[in-house]
Amino acid sequence: MNGQLLCLPRGLRVEDFSMRGGACEMGKAGRMRFYAAFETAAKSWRPQMRRLCMDLLSALGSELGDESGCFAESEMVAAEKDDALADAYNMAQVGKEIFNLLRDMDKEQVALNVTGGTKLMAIAAFAMFKEAGYPSFYFTANSNEVLLLDNNKRLSLKPPKIKIEDYLMLHGYPARHKLQKQLTHREWLPFAEELVRAKHRLESELGQLNYKISKADKRALKCKVPAGTVAHNMQYLLELLEKYGLARQQGGCLVFADEEAKQYAAGGWFEDYVFQTAKSLPGVQDVALNVQIENAKEQVFQH
Repeated sequence: MNGQLLCLPRGLRVEDFSMRGGACEMGKAGRMRFYAAFETAAKSWRPQMRRLCMDLLSALGSELGDESGCFAESEMVAAEKDDALADAYNMAQVGKEIFNLLRDMDKEQVALNVTGGTKLMAIAAFAMFKEAGYPSFYFTANSNEVLLLDNNKRLSLKPPKIKIEDYLMLHGYPARHKLQKQLTHREWLPFAEELVRAKHRLESELGQLNYKISKADKRALKCKVPAGTVAHNMQYLLELLEKYGLARQQGGCLVFADEEAKQYAAGGWFEDYVFQTAKSLPGVQDVALNVQIENAKEQVFQH
């Protein structure tokens, strides 16, 4: 870029980046590959990082005498393990795994979250925790309350709205990365709104545009200009793309501003429109774009 040497990590390409406002930004397609690679690598880092953090907290607590209370957790936290149970339906094995987890843990620092997992796993874990004297809790999505199973008390979450990442974590499916809760290109939203208003008129033309983009070279920022069923409808769509700075016609090709603009024209506009619409609805607690979760059991990533 601009005569400078650009060294890219494996899996990323030059076209994954674009210059915007003097800054080099990574596009959506590049971010998806980057986060997937990062999460794979991070699996081996996290256990060691947790151990180092706990050692540091222990050392700081000893140094301060813990008089400030900073290191005495007053809130319950869920016991966590990096690897999933080998067989969640083997109650004896579940009990053994839980016993191994609890051996070296302070009772003041641990509680069982039985919201997620299989029923057999929850039963075995609850019985083991109760026998060992550890508290257990269950999260109710409808009322946003935490039920303390040992004394039947209810704790209302404040604020009453729960975040998507917290909801996923309670069910044992952590989000892979920080969730996107704002539109990356809000200036393109009017383009999406115009397409929705003209959805019946442009239905065939949008299909043709998506087809041409899908058949084009994945590394190229251009595709052939789609013909369309009705000429003036396709012309209207092409004018909208140029009006909002997404693409322009050059000869028989449609040239996109960058990779993000290409993905937006190929259907990303609909995701943004649905996101913004859901965000404006009363009663919706939280909304996010491109949420990806880690399925610990299957060791796969899901959208």
